[in-house]
Amino acid sequence: MTKSECNVLAEKMLTKIRPWLAKKLTYGGSVQMVNSVLIRIMTYSASMFIIPKGILKRVNQLCRAFVWKADA
Repeated sequence: MTKSECNVLAEKMLTKIRPWLAKKLTYGGSVQMVNSVLIRIMTYSASMFIIPKGILKRVNQLCRAFVWKADA
């Protein structure tokens, strides 16, 4: 798969993150959401496809931004 085809994965994660940003989650709650949902999406996709490094970096960036409440 190409990087442009894998951008769907990053967009899917963004659609999951947006509603959570409105909630007042603690640091622990944010980490739990990342581990239980976002990393599972990535793991599932990576079990079927070879994910380009650029997408892996983008997903990592999204997870860090969500935990630290920065702009993704």
